[in-house]
Amino acid sequence: MNGHMGNLDYFKYHMINQFSDNYVTVILQAPYELSIFSNKWTWFDFYFSFFADTTFNEEHINKSCDEILFSIDKIIEKENINPKKMYVGGNSQGGVMACKLALEHPDAIDGFIAHNAFLPIIYQPMTDKSSYSPLRGLIINDKYDKRIKPINSKQITNTFIKLGVDIKSTELEMGHDFPKLSRDLINEWMASK
Repeated sequence: MNGHMGNLDYFKYHMINQFSDNYVTVILQAPYELSIFSNKWTWFDFYFSFFADTTFNEEHINKSCDEILFSIDKIIEKENINPKKMYVGGNSQGGVMACKLALEHPDAIDGFIAHNAFLPIIYQPMTDKSSYSPLRGLIINDKYDKRIKPINSKQITNTFIKLGVDIKSTELEMGHDFPKLSRDLINEWMASK
């Protein structure tokens, strides 16, 4: 899933072929266009001075989560995929959405990837913590990221470990990027199960 101001074209032409052929790879584009004909998309609005504030428009983040769940159901049906083999992941704001989905709907996916992301401020974890035990997570942050501080990855990691999720956390020596090295780590992690 794309980050804030990302679009389908960037992922479609530059990244889709860099994931293993063993998977059905689907790109979910954020549902809200920043302005008409901008081709810049977002999962939720936020105040620019508070990039990590997901409370500004909680309606957007919840609606986006519902649309991701709807898409997962349609993909499973169309591609005849085993629902226990579904991974979601995203970069930046897309990673926030992957965390939100994993926190509130761990039974809908087998694993999640949060790349240069942060936790949503408001989320409703499952009361039955055993729901999280089958879940796997990969957290990747870039050490020199100036948009999302690396401490956010530690918060994601610690939150999911406390819930009983099998987490792998990695730090790369880059900025707020989604380089081929990250995609290679994702392929290795998914294949390691």
